[in-house]
Amino acid sequence: MQVNVNIKNIGNGFANTLVVHTGANSGGLAFNNVIAVGESIDLFFMVDEDELKEGLHFGIQCIDSMRNEYIQEYDMKKEYSSIKIECGYPGFLEQF
Repeated sequence: MQVNVNIKNIGNGFANTLVVHTGANSGGLAFNNVIAVGESIDLFFMVDEDELKEGLHFGIQCIDSMRNEYIQEYDMKKEYSSIKIECGYPGFLEQF
């Protein structure tokens, strides 16, 4: 099943998205894309529908314009005919 996701930068500076962590492998999927303030990008996940009913977890790792590295984590679950996505606040990892 294909799940479409839109990522929007609501910050004050650019965000350089580095990795999307889906659990498909230990290091995540490289996704080097700069997202300017107010802009968004679309991507999609191919997931097993049974796993989606139980709930899936993924994270997006990025660096902001001040060279701070963050990860934001999401939970995705299918409920009836719709897919619910919940997200937490970005977690600070380190500054370069």
